[in-house]
Amino acid sequence: MKVNRLCSGLRDRNGHFIFEGDICMRNGDRMELVKICYGEFDVIELEKYRRVDSVKGWYCDVLITDEMSLMRPYNIRLPLNNFYIEHWNMEIVRDAEIYDKYSDIEYNATVLKETAEYKINQKIICNL
Repeated sequence: MKVNRLCSGLRDRNGHFIFEGDICMRNGDRMELVKICYGEFDVIELEKYRRVDSVKGWYCDVLITDEMSLMRPYNIRLPLNNFYIEHWNMEIVRDAEIYDKYSDIEYNATVLKETAEYKINQKIICNL
């Protein structure tokens, strides 16, 4: 069965077209992963972390890989554009193991958020 996906018209650092649903790695770090999405997302003022607008277009949804990716500003959705592709040295993940692990963003967000909250709570308890 062939699945049609939207093409962003943009290319990763290796020259491959980026499609909706692709998982990209930032700066060559397997813990810095984003899922490419198309739709409505909030524009955030980074100084105060407040919503200033809502737009429709291509954006990067940060995948929850560790505790750091749960925190602001690391987990803010950012637009997908050539500036960020170059700044982050983004490349599409071709590793099936990573793709399988993180392709279901809702499931992974729940599991890793629970794990991170447990670890954070344990640190607080241990430091009392």
